[in-house]
Amino acid sequence: MKVAVVTHSSTFEERAEAVALFFEKRGDTAVRVFSDFDHHRKQTVTREAENHVYLHLRPYTRNLSLNRLLAIRRFAADAGAYLESGGFDLIYFMIPANSFAEEAERIHRKTGARVIFDLIDLWPESLPLKAVSWLSPIRRWRNLRDHHLSCADLIFTECGFYREQLDLPEGKTYTLYWCKFSENNKFKRRGGSCRTDTGVLRIAYIGAINNIIDIPRIAYLLGALNRRRKVVADIVGEGEHREDFIRALQERGVETVSRGAVYEESRKEEILSRCNLGINVMRTDVHVGLSMKSIDYLSYGIPLINSIKGDLWEFVSRYGIGVNVPDNLMTMREEELDSLCRRLIDVADDAETRRKAEDLYRKNFTSEAFERTLENALEEQKLLSPNF
Repeated sequence: MKVAVVTHSSTFEERAEAVALFFEKRGDTAVRVFSDFDHHRKQTVTREAENHVYLHLRPYTRNLSLNRLLAIRRFAADAGAYLESGGFDLIYFMIPANSFAEEAERIHRKTGARVIFDLIDLWPESLPLKAVSWLSPIRRWRNLRDHHLSCADLIFTECGFYREQLDLPEGKTYTLYWCKFSENNKFKRRGGSCRTDTGVLRIAYIGAINNIIDIPRIAYLLGALNRRRKVVADIVGEGEHREDFIRALQERGVETVSRGAVYEESRKEEILSRCNLGINVMRTDVHVGLSMKSIDYLSYGIPLINSIKGDLWEFVSRYGIGVNVPDNLMTMREEELDSLCRRLIDVADDAETRRKAEDLYRKNFTSEAFERTLENALEEQKLLSPNF
């Protein structure tokens, strides 16, 4: 069977590689159709690799911009033209881009190729655009995805929360959680407390520093914690709001360590293994049920400071792997804020909470769990060779 795995975003490539490797292990031919643009560095890159096709994506500098939308739309059309002539039996599209869904239906009708959608993010729902969500261009953007979902033979969502947000066919929709795919990150129990002799509370932030994180709420909470116990914010990441983030924390008296983007797993482990808590606080108008940063934290046994609803909120509530932060954080009474801070300090020092975080990671977010979900779903929908 000849399979194509398609994404426009370098952020999604690790997941795409894992899907392609799954098919290759079964003896199928898997071609990765990627772009030549590094989303994090905002640079065009030159790459070559076996079974990889790199199509041009017009450069952009800002994540929320018309230039980015137009570049992605052009990329989707170019990818569609390549896929249409490629003789593929099965095409696995990672969405966004929403325009992939439109191309998928066209290719399916013309060539008969079977189609899988992997809904990794919801655009425009997960972007801070609520004030203009009623506008016709925003509705058309959403409909690029929604009006073509029916052409898919199988739909994955990166979290169960998305299945609640969209009208997806129950019989062919499955939740496929993100995981850490790096070969050098096989799970190993770390355990123990991270409390230091000096009593410093080291709080990690990892990932893009962009429009969807809630900088005012993070700064407010860490400032409140800092009044009760010294806080050091360990920031691993880059983004257009990095300086805003650092400034907001420092204005609240929080010491910051900015390490920039870190991709080497050994270096990331060195940093995160010293941290007591991990920040996963996003704007309240963002539709997200899980995040890659939260999986990174859990893999190191770091309890979560979480605000996002859906899957992760339920995990924190049910399994005691951190503390959920309410939407009204910044209007809490002083006694409520004090109680929240003391709960965070307690879980930061608790070895049992760290163990629970590791256990949840091992059961849900390893490469083994990822491949097991893939195989079960594809078998049920009869999309694996020789059933194909």
